[in-house]
Amino acid sequence: MTAAGPVAPVRGRVPFEAAVRRRVLGNGAELLVLENRFNPTVAVSGSMHGGPLFAPPRRRLLASMTAGELGKGTQKHTKLEIAEDLESRGASLSFSADASDPVG
Repeated sequence: MTAAGPVAPVRGRVPFEAAVRRRVLGNGAELLVLENRFNPTVAVSGSMHGGPLFAPPRRRLLASMTAGELGKGTQKHTKLEIAEDLESRGASLSFSADASDPVG
């Protein structure tokens, strides 16, 4: 929908807003699904209210530092082991704390 009203479909295409299926999970997380029958892949993206906009006044860098550390591996798996495992599955994983886009 635009400020002028609903968006008209283009030659049989369903408007984006109508194509997205929305569901609220039991834990309150909102799941948005958009099917693409032309590309047999799955893309998952998530966001949460966090980062510099939600940090205590004297700890604005905490979210960025945490996001930077999340990609460095764990006690059980190095960064390289995780990267190889993800690559073998055709997957990727990234973390960021971006104040310019607080909603995702």
